[in-house]
Amino acid sequence: MAGVFISYRREDSPGHAGRVFDRVRARFGTDVVFMDVTAIEAGVDFVDAIERAVGTCDVLLAVIGPQWSSSADGAGHRRLDSPTDFVRIEIAGALKRDVRVVPVLVDGARLPAAAELPEVLQPLLRRNAVELRDARWDADIDQLIASLERIVKRPDGLERHPSRLGWIAALAVLAASAGAAGVYGPRACAPAQDPINVTKTTPSAGTPSATTPPAAATPPPANTPRATTPSLAAQPSAAPPKATVPDVVGKSLDDAREVLRRAGVQVARVLYRDDRTKAVDLVVVQNEVRTSAGSPPAVALTAVARAAVVIRHAPEDADLARGLLGALMSSDAGLAVRTLEGVRPDTVGRVTYSDPALASTAAGITKDANEWLQRTEPGRPSLAASVSPPVVSRTLVIGLPERRSTTSQLEPLPDVRGLSLGDASRKLSAAGVTAFDYKWSTDGSRKPFEVFDQSELPARAGGRMVGLSVGAKGTVFVYHLASDAPIAERLRRDLQSHMNVYGILVRLAPQAAVRPEMVGKVASGDTVLAREAGTIATFASNWLAKELGRPIRIERVASKVGPGRLTFGLPSLQ
Repeated sequence: MAGVFISYRREDSPGHAGRVFDRVRARFGTDVVFMDVTAIEAGVDFVDAIERAVGTCDVLLAVIGPQWSSSADGAGHRRLDSPTDFVRIEIAGALKRDVRVVPVLVDGARLPAAAELPEVLQPLLRRNAVELRDARWDADIDQLIASLERIVKRPDGLERHPSRLGWIAALAVLAASAGAAGVYGPRACAPAQDPINVTKTTPSAGTPSATTPPAAATPPPANTPRATTPSLAAQPSAAPPKATVPDVVGKSLDDAREVLRRAGVQVARVLYRDDRTKAVDLVVVQNEVRTSAGSPPAVALTAVARAAVVIRHAPEDADLARGLLGALMSSDAGLAVRTLEGVRPDTVGRVTYSDPALASTAAGITKDANEWLQRTEPGRPSLAASVSPPVVSRTLVIGLPERRSTTSQLEPLPDVRGLSLGDASRKLSAAGVTAFDYKWSTDGSRKPFEVFDQSELPARAGGRMVGLSVGAKGTVFVYHLASDAPIAERLRRDLQSHMNVYGILVRLAPQAAVRPEMVGKVASGDTVLAREAGTIATFASNWLAKELGRPIRIERVASKVGPGRLTFGLPSLQ
């Protein structure tokens, strides 16, 4: 059972959540920390596993980054508004069960306002938050772990406290003699009652230390069976010391396996992380794994993935996508796999990539995915691999093929012209629409987010798709060198998908030379668009760092651009 459940949003803070996971797991052990697919075996129902883990945890850490509340799906809907959003399910379930929930703020984020949260998550704002700052990461995470020490229990139900080892041994003897097997039953998940804090504590003068034996225990009543101590002759001989586990972080995966093999250490499993700033197959995390008595030591390694795989799917295919994710992760191809709701029509039924070096990998994934799909849903069309320049480097995108439609007659859709985008989307979704395509207009006569036209696009299997023309809140002009046009177009597509929820239209502005004062800056002259400017700066920083494999910092600045306008000077990418 998981003692610490780490909830995070993949589109918001996967890197920071991974760092928290590694540090907490290093302290409390693999069996006591739960974070989505890293702790779920292949073939296990993802939702059931999450509900069980949340319901049996001591504390849930809700990792919140800058895009936690604003993250949208492929159709532009805010994920937090969906009752099927996993992050919402995790936190709401913990709050409902009165599990300790700690908001963990990373990357400069702040708690969202009450108006940004659905009603089931409103109690989150009353929970004390912890901030983990990049500049003081080690100190902040150490204080968080010190506080968790007071709450988290080991799987055997006993507290993890070094000064109480003597008492634990005494309890073990009493339990064995009195037949008290219940002492070692599953721990309860009732939340600890003392409030969490991030202040390091020191033992009081009356607390026994690891080097000072505790005072003698109070004798049991006369009618209580006395524990008997085995004679020295009956005690088993001490187990031979285990082999020293060498540190292989920073080595290639092949070299790490060889070093560990020579030291007599087994590699229990290898996890993969998508990190464009490090070399492929580089070991970045190493954790010891519990083994049975007499068995050689074992470790779990985390290495840099050879490629990232994104499984894009329609909402109704979420379960199928998670099943395929488990199948691909069980292979030894060195892939970091995730799912993403929303499929572009031009990617359906395809495995797309842009790097020629990924051709053989794409072919292997296509073969494995088709075999799995045919076993799972025999009537579903097959995938085909193809090159697609818009796909970012070291990435493959799987567009799940659609079910063949069996609907012969469709009901007319309601007219949503004149409604706000939110009301229109809800009304159409209730009528069976599963995907939307937005066309943003900067016509000054339109109100922001006002729907002024609609049209039904060719029916997609298992659902319906509608195109909406909507009044934009503003426009961001991306100024870039003409020679950077291909990467600028990829950025525009991804940024537009991200900014749909904000009502921002993204346009490219190729230049012979970008003015130096604009480079690396997102400028807004309208305070109404200040938040949107910050969102664009954060998204562009992360996107460019992933694309180029090096840190890129984009700043938000105030400027004298016109109302409803933002400008972004794309740094030279040559």
